[in-house]
Amino acid sequence: MSGGVNIKPEFFHFLFVSAILMVSFFIIPAQALSPLWISGLAESNQNITDVQDTGSHFLNYLAISDDGKTIAAGTYDGSMYLMNETGAVLWNRTTSSDTRYLHSLLLSPDGNYLAVSDSGSAPASNPMKSIRLMHKYGETLWNNPTRTFVFHSAISSNGSCTVFGSYDDITCFDKTGSSLWTYPVNDRIISLDLSEEGKSTVAVLDHTSVICLNMSGEEVWKHEFRDVNDMQMSGDGNYVCLLSSKTLYCLNREGATLWKRALPQAGIMLDVSDIGNCIVVRTPGRVFSYDLSGNNLWEYSSEYPGSHIHPLSPLPLALSNDGTYTALISGQSLTLLNQTGIVAGNFSSEEQLSGVAISSDGEDIVAITKKDLYFLKNPAYVSDSLVTTNPRQNVTTQLLIGGKVPYQGTESVFSVFYKSAFLPYILGVLIVVATGAAYYLLRWYRRNDAQ
Repeated sequence: MSGGVNIKPEFFHFLFVSAILMVSFFIIPAQALSPLWISGLAESNQNITDVQDTGSHFLNYLAISDDGKTIAAGTYDGSMYLMNETGAVLWNRTTSSDTRYLHSLLLSPDGNYLAVSDSGSAPASNPMKSIRLMHKYGETLWNNPTRTFVFHSAISSNGSCTVFGSYDDITCFDKTGSSLWTYPVNDRIISLDLSEEGKSTVAVLDHTSVICLNMSGEEVWKHEFRDVNDMQMSGDGNYVCLLSSKTLYCLNREGATLWKRALPQAGIMLDVSDIGNCIVVRTPGRVFSYDLSGNNLWEYSSEYPGSHIHPLSPLPLALSNDGTYTALISGQSLTLLNQTGIVAGNFSSEEQLSGVAISSDGEDIVAITKKDLYFLKNPAYVSDSLVTTNPRQNVTTQLLIGGKVPYQGTESVFSVFYKSAFLPYILGVLIVVATGAAYYLLRWYRRNDAQ
């Protein structure tokens, strides 16, 4: 046996490369989602008129067009705002004696039309109720009265048809306000969705019945489930996904069940990509993602803020149409996940977040608190980005070109090490290093024993 330690240089090369890989992995931070602008729409110093102090002047509705260039927002007491991607308010409609409560506000995916349902305050026993379609320039194309309240609506991609669900019926209208069809219902509508071309409508009645209607309003299929909390249809109309207690179902356009998956907790809400290739489900403590075959792609721990938001608030979960990004809020935090469930960006607001929406490709994200609207860029689309030196403002700021988005997250740069989504990768790196080290040490001992 020789007197010195004879370890081959390859062993040191292996340890050096492994150490570099581990260090570079650990120090990569979850990138910050930095607001390009913040608009205090519901603040008292807004330059708008006729806003009455009803105690209900807080942002409660939010939508963004597929291209991210048009944003619609509304307050519970009836104020509506349409903005462009720079934060400029194109027009606003404020609370009046005729409209005191906004019940739904939807923006067509192309950004050209808004579907609205609202009600007045008098008489208290039976206030005036109406539904309407508006153009993006603020013009009301039609306005129809309704007998009962309308809390659910859906609009096609180009605004060619709009469906409204009341306590009496589901009615489809064209752009002129003419009724295309009416389907009578006897139960409360829980959820309502429409395919992008307007050829299929699906609805959940009283948490138990799920119905599908064709473009003529005729019933295609109807199924009974138990405790349905939410339902969404893919944009192409080929798939319907629903949450029934602790089970996720995926149905085809004929109503046949393709697959179902058990959840550890009762599902609260879900979202489906345009072609159904990605389904995200939120439970009280976790978010799950599935593909078209029902395979679980990833899961992420996140507390559901259900006890902190208004019942008619926009969902604290949004999936890009292509299924590549998921935005979710919990408390004051907004998290952006990529298609593998890894954190792509974080943002922390000064107040409780109540809703989030995302553009078709996941590039643009908007979120609201009770008084502020935040416009954020996906870090994956940001290099020499448009950023603001002081993003907080009432309407818009001038953007500066050529700046870098600074890290503004609330987590340390090492906090990504503790993300559950990264644990398999960390474990894999450790196994590779340990295996390589053991292999070279074993060769060294055998060589020395042979001598």
